[in-house]
Amino acid sequence: MKKVSVIGAGIGGLVSAILLSRKGYDVTLFEKNGNTGGKMNQVYLDNFRFDIGPSLITMPFVFEDFFKEIGRRMEDYVTFRKLEINCRYFYTDGTVFNSYNEKNKFRKEIEEVFGKETLNGFDKYFSYAEKLYKLSAESFLFNPFTIKNFFNLQGIINAGKFLSKKSLHKLHEDFIPDKKFIQFLDRFATYNGSNPFSAPSLFAIIPYVEIEFGGYFIENGIYKLAESLEKICNEENIRLRKNSTFLGIVKEDKNIKSIKIRNSDKEEEIIEQDFIVANFTNDISLTGSKYLGNRNWSMSGFIVLLSVKKTFPELAHHNIIFSDDYGKEFTELSREKKPAEDMTVYISISSKSSLSDAPENCENWFILVNVPNLLDFNEWNYDFTESYKEKIISKIESTGLKIRDSIINSKVITPSDLSEMYGTEYGSLYGLSSDSLNLMMKRPANKSANYKNLFFACGSSHPGGGVPLCFLSAKIVSKLIEKQK
Repeated sequence: MKKVSVIGAGIGGLVSAILLSRKGYDVTLFEKNGNTGGKMNQVYLDNFRFDIGPSLITMPFVFEDFFKEIGRRMEDYVTFRKLEINCRYFYTDGTVFNSYNEKNKFRKEIEEVFGKETLNGFDKYFSYAEKLYKLSAESFLFNPFTIKNFFNLQGIINAGKFLSKKSLHKLHEDFIPDKKFIQFLDRFATYNGSNPFSAPSLFAIIPYVEIEFGGYFIENGIYKLAESLEKICNEENIRLRKNSTFLGIVKEDKNIKSIKIRNSDKEEEIIEQDFIVANFTNDISLTGSKYLGNRNWSMSGFIVLLSVKKTFPELAHHNIIFSDDYGKEFTELSREKKPAEDMTVYISISSKSSLSDAPENCENWFILVNVPNLLDFNEWNYDFTESYKEKIISKIESTGLKIRDSIINSKVITPSDLSEMYGTEYGSLYGLSSDSLNLMMKRPANKSANYKNLFFACGSSHPGGGVPLCFLSAKIVSKLIEKQK
């Protein structure tokens, strides 16, 4: 029986371990922390529970296919619930826009808020994005991102039929007359830590996916998915070794003969295996100095958790409070490399859907603001952190949401904290930037170019960040290993 070491029990690592175990491999899963899930994590402040990683799930068929492949019923482990409103958007002029899950209601809302001309433009844009998704999904999402697949995409670009060389923002301007609705569409670039003013127009598939396939939450919290995957690992008799830190490799020509681990007893071990799956890309012994020498990393996040002794019916489960000038905000983030003065604020209140996440008549506010990665900005001392938190709360209150006097407790997670917790490259949320197709080509492939028996399954490798894409990354890796066996 071939042995596999999976290093890292984030979503990509957990799913890889399960798929390979089902294929008959002897799998050991190593995790440096005391809990699994990676960035899919949870925190308690007293009796308030917070998901502090992914908060919205889409592409439900990816999860259905996974549970079917491993011979289990998804409903025995997790329950997906479709949201009525994917997200509620607040603009500085007082405009409120509901991104409804049901497409007819969504289109009606566009017309009522932004006008008939914008709806007509959206319909053309959505048709364009649908064609783009169908052209690119097989190459870009469901299979390894090879040179051949890249040039298939490049061929689409050169043909100019469906994919423009323009930025995502410029593409949106071609279709949409209303600046506020353009801002709504531009925001989807941040789903993988990108800047809509430089990200490739290929990313039009991101809003398409959410609008077409819908947004979901998981009963009892998103972290329930990580717990369910760990449960399946135990059912599959996968050896799960927590508090085990990866130290390095022992090479033999173009193969990795063994890995070095510091176990939970703080002792060093040498583990031999036939294949290695890495659930991270930030180790120079695995990805090499050329990759880690890049200077274009995706954005990081500044997180504020608030326990709130009040309910706010004007807010949905997911909410966005936009900045007044989106272009200026991204100039500050990407060019001036500093946190934005007037920031866009994302607020997730999971207690709107899972009542047990907060006491009665209270809410749990997860607040996320995009900020530069630590390579670009690294001044998260106590004073600056507290002042930026207060600036975010003031931004929220500028909309009329008087929150400050209702805060019971709070916790801040900075890019420095994220780097320490998850070992991400400079605290970036999604590894290497995807602000161009050229940068996307530099993202680690699922099969290592350096070692024959090393593979990557994570949000910073192909096909990218987000829960369904981590599942797809693991599925690609399991197929590549099976093919190489």
